[in-house]
Amino acid sequence: MRIRELNQEEQESVKRISYLIDTYCDGRQIEFSKRTGIQKSSVSQYMSFLHAPTLNNCIKIAETFNVNLDWLRGLDAPMRTPAPSEGQVYSVPVYDNIPSGAKVASLQSKDSEEISRKYLEKDKELFAFEIADDAMSPRILKGDIVIVTPQSDAENEDLVIVSLCGKDAVCRRLMKYQGSTALFANNPTIAPVYISEEDRDKMQIIGKVIELRARF
Repeated sequence: MRIRELNQEEQESVKRISYLIDTYCDGRQIEFSKRTGIQKSSVSQYMSFLHAPTLNNCIKIAETFNVNLDWLRGLDAPMRTPAPSEGQVYSVPVYDNIPSGAKVASLQSKDSEEISRKYLEKDKELFAFEIADDAMSPRILKGDIVIVTPQSDAENEDLVIVSLCGKDAVCRRLMKYQGSTALFANNPTIAPVYISEEDRDKMQIIGKVIELRARF
C-alpha cells in the first residue's frame, strides 16, 4: 500500500520533533519515547517522514517539552508561548518532601516556581511538588515538578499528592470504586493500593495536580 506523502505542515512538524529529540534527548529516539509515552515505532516512522504525529500525540509532546502546540504542528507560530507580562505571574513554593500529617504551609520550601495568576483560585494557596520516584513514569519522572492545588478530597481519576499509612506524600492516580478507593501508579511494576472505607482515615489527600513541569 502506498504511503501518503506528508504535506508541508506535516513535514515541518516532523522537523520540529527532530529538533526536540536532538536538543532535549541527546538525539535518542528511545529517550523521547520514554518521556512522551509515544511508542518507539511511531517515533521512528516520524523521523523517516512516513507519518506525522496525531493531534493527541502532538499534545503529549507539547506538554512534555513545554512548547507551543501550533509550533509543533508545523504552523507559523513561536516555539514558546510568550511569557506573561509583569504582574501576571505568581511564585509558589516547591516542596521535595511532605511528611504525613504535616501542614504544607508550615514546611520549608527548597525553591519556587512561577505560575500564571489565572491558575489562582480564591482562598487557595497553590504549591509545587518535586516527584521523588518513577512510579508515574513514563509520563512523570523523578525530579519533575508538578503544580498542586491543595484539597482534602478529589474526583475519580484525578492525579493527587497523597500520604498513606503515615508515609511521606507521593503522586498517584486516585480511583474510586463502590465501597473502596485505590491509588494507582503508571509504572506497571508498582502494584495499586486498595483502601477500604474503614481504612479511609489512613489516606490523606494533600492536593490535586493541575500542571506538570518536566525537567531535562
